[in-house]
Amino acid sequence: MIALLRRLTISLRLLALLGLAAGGTLVYTYLGLTEQRAQLSNDREHQVIEMADTLAATLQHADMATLPWDTLTKPDAPLWLYRLDGQAVRGEGAPKQAEQWRDRAGNLPLQQALARVKLGNSYDGQFQLDGKTVWLSARPLNGQMLVLSGDDRSVDAQMWVVIKTYAVFLFFLALPLLSLFILLNYSITRPLNDAINAMEAIANGDGDLTRRLDTSGHDEITRFATSFNQFTGKIAEMVRNLQPLSQSVNDSAHRLTTVAGESQATGEQVHSQTQSVASAMTEMLASTEEVARSAQQAADAADGAHKQVGNCRTAVQGTHQLVNSLADDLNQTARTADELAQHSAQVGQILEVIRTIADQTNLLALNAAIEAARAGEHGRGFAVVADEVRALANRTQDSTNEIGAIVDNIQTGVGQVTDAAGSSLNQFQALSAQAQEANDALDAIVQAVVAIQDRNSQIATATEQQSQVSAEVNGNVHTIAELTEAAAKAGQSHLGAADELMAMGGQLKQQLAQFKA
Repeated sequence: MIALLRRLTISLRLLALLGLAAGGTLVYTYLGLTEQRAQLSNDREHQVIEMADTLAATLQHADMATLPWDTLTKPDAPLWLYRLDGQAVRGEGAPKQAEQWRDRAGNLPLQQALARVKLGNSYDGQFQLDGKTVWLSARPLNGQMLVLSGDDRSVDAQMWVVIKTYAVFLFFLALPLLSLFILLNYSITRPLNDAINAMEAIANGDGDLTRRLDTSGHDEITRFATSFNQFTGKIAEMVRNLQPLSQSVNDSAHRLTTVAGESQATGEQVHSQTQSVASAMTEMLASTEEVARSAQQAADAADGAHKQVGNCRTAVQGTHQLVNSLADDLNQTARTADELAQHSAQVGQILEVIRTIADQTNLLALNAAIEAARAGEHGRGFAVVADEVRALANRTQDSTNEIGAIVDNIQTGVGQVTDAAGSSLNQFQALSAQAQEANDALDAIVQAVVAIQDRNSQIATATEQQSQVSAEVNGNVHTIAELTEAAAKAGQSHLGAADELMAMGGQLKQQLAQFKA
């Protein structure tokens, strides 16, 4: 039932309610008129009976011959007098014989009344004649039958008066009710139509959220209008707050795109520099292995010299040649040490470049974290990546510091090797100059050969350590290169996310621009 009513407008519902009220009023009026007519008919019947009783009692002792019969007869209540054989004696319009009067059903009312009067009883009856209701009362009167009849013409006349009264009453009752209905319908539908028009204007028009409904009154429609105004006010305030926020999101997305692009470029630059460092470390590792091989050759030569010392007394010339060979080897060692020192200095410069790049990466990651914090919820993912980049930059800086310390140790060892090689070279030059006096200086030669063995052992140990450190540094540099490549890919991903965020900010701004707040 409710679903059926929801298909109708409020005006139609109120009209249906008015129709039901009008129908109920008409039914009640019809029932009242029916009851009124029945009451009037009953009164008319009692009136005829009472008149018949009164006339019968009055005429009981009257002289029928001299009685002015016309004064007793009324138009709506004719008075007749019949003999007991059914012959009419007096009365205008009376049937001459009782059996001549038949009702619509074919009955003989006068005959029925005559039969009762002959028995000394009264008769009261009702029948239909010529479309009218007729009441008939018969009384015995001095051996005759006094008949009084009355129809419903007076009832009809009274009913017409009643109907007119009812019609006037209903008219004057319906007029204010109809006016009240129109006023009530207008008071309900007008604010509802205003609300519907306002909602349709917001939904399909220019999105004007400043429109307000009339809130004068204390009914449910007023409460609805008040709630609607409060709702649109809150929506308008929300739109006003979101419009600058959407612009801020759009600006932040632009800045984030710029920062992501710069971060990606920096990451690619760091990756390129790291690749260069990795190549340099590979070359340095090869040079260290070369130094190790040279040190091993020097050690082998020193061992040969030590073995030759026993035969030095008989082979001075051989010793002289051996000393010259050792001098050449020491020159080669010195040159190799110088090259190692140059490579170590280059590694130090590369490490300084890596340290500078790590500092720049850390600074850029810090700036990216600050921008992500400003972006709020949208920048949370980028903030995590920025923290990872900062952590990577810190690890890179720590590794660079470790590599710097190792390079410093290598440079110190190379300096020692250079000094030792220079000292040994001077000694062997002295030995070469005093080769003719080798017999007198064999003890010094043995001591010098022992010293050379010790130094060669130190060189071998230092070059072995340098080779291990170089291998570790080479592995770390390659790890840094992989991490910087991953950071560059992450920067590309962040750049795409920043572009999406900027597009979303533009869509949000476009959607909010549809509303007038």
